[in-house]
Amino acid sequence: ALKPMCWAYLPEYNVIQLTNWRQYWKFFEEGILDIKDIPKGTKLTDKDQIIKEACDKNKTVVAKEKIKEFLASLHYPLYHLDFETFDTGVPIFDKSKPYQKIPFQYSLHIQQKDGTVKHFEFLAEGEADPRPLLLENLKNQIGKMGDVIVFNKSFEITVLTKLAEDFPEHKDWINEVLKRIVDLADPFKNFYYYNPKQKGQYSIKKVLPSLTGNGYSDLEINNGGDASTQFFYSNIEHELKNVAEIRENLLKYCCLDTEGMVWIINELKNLIK
Repeated sequence: ALKPMCWAYLPEYNVIQLTNWRQYWKFFEEGILDIKDIPKGTKLTDKDQIIKEACDKNKTVVAKEKIKEFLASLHYPLYHLDFETFDTGVPIFDKSKPYQKIPFQYSLHIQQKDGTVKHFEFLAEGEADPRPLLLENLKNQIGKMGDVIVFNKSFEITVLTKLAEDFPEHKDWINEVLKRIVDLADPFKNFYYYNPKQKGQYSIKKVLPSLTGNGYSDLEINNGGDASTQFFYSNIEHELKNVAEIRENLLKYCCLDTEGMVWIINELKNLIK
């Protein structure tokens, strides 16, 4: 809560949103706070040039050819996958370590080339280790062909890699899935699409509303930290008693993460028409 207060004096599109921190602190020290006030002819990195152009013109910058290449590289059906996890200092399950991220939920939207979409989801119940059942379900739902789409792949890769280590009976299948992962964050990390509303960020929380107009603000649970805490204190610790309500909110939140990825793919297709 302190951060927004401390930075409240900054203009909406300010130099802290640039990617080159050495340069943005230099601007900051020189008293240049608004991106629009960066002197013409200042040498910026390619990404920061895109941010400046988007802010100056107050419009989205789109690299159509790059987006076209990214979309052409995809192998259907697309399996849009998102996990929710919790971790504890003291392990509570066999085959786990301190602070290991334990997946208790996933959402999976399967998108065919013709645009049809099917949704599957899993949310653990009770105090038992959620991973064996989660793995059994996921194994039955992810087919053998097609890309597995995630947003910011390091998280899903870490979760899956640990699952393969801890449950070696699923190792071969998980390793095949790992080879098929495609990061939907890449076009945004590489600034093939940039909307000033993203304010220099490319998380799904910023990209989804910028690109599709849909966001997380109406949800009771709208971030991974809350999802983790609410699951833990309702299912494992039993401190929260509104378990049914929490389950419903968890399902809505995780579902939006993968449905949002379907919308992002569809919007990217629209951009290159």
